[in-house]
Amino acid sequence: MDTNKNEGRVNLPQKNKRLCQLYQQLSQFALGLDKLPDAQEVRRDKPMPVPASELPMVF
Repeated sequence: MDTNKNEGRVNLPQKNKRLCQLYQQLSQFALGLDKLPDAQEVRRDKPMPVPASELPMVF
């Protein structure tokens, strides 16, 4: 029986250190997407109006 189980993990090759670092950053980003925002984040992220220069002219 295999005693070295890594359930839910991906074994990455250690040859390319930069690629391994990118995989780690991607996993941290994905974990951040999965969490719900807390009350302070919701208060801080208020909708803002678009500047008039970016709106098309409507007549």
